Amino acid sequence: MSVVAIIDDSLTIRKIVEVTFAREGCQVLSFGNGMAALRALTAPGAAWPSVIFVDFQLPGMNGLQVVRLLRQRPAFAQTRLVLLSRRYGVVDWLLARLAGVDAYLIKPVRTQDLLAQAMVVRGRV
Repeated sequence: MSVVAIIDDSLTIRKIVEVTFAREGCQVLSFGNGMAALRALTAPGAAWPSVIFVDFQLPGMNGLQVVRLLRQRPAFAQTRLVLLSRRYGVVDWLLARLAGVDAYLIKPVRTQDLLAQAMVVRGRV
């Protein structure tokens, strides 16, 4: 079973991701902020998601900071990190790429786009 994580302060977005991937038979980890996600994902014995969707604008630490911290850990070297944002400027996209994201999706995001990001990892979730 594949593991997918969503880090977003919007309960609606988290539920969309949870339902989308639960229907595909995936285990979904859901977090409302970056600190909670980092604590859970880096804890000993934690499940390593194949894909993590991260909101750009999170309370406390933003999505770029979360991505940078995850990329510093070898355990997440093969994890696909996808930034979700309402921001669509070239500078925002560039900052995201420099932070280590693999893809950048503009909100509102379609479920097909979420699934497509996961399919990149293994051909099919």
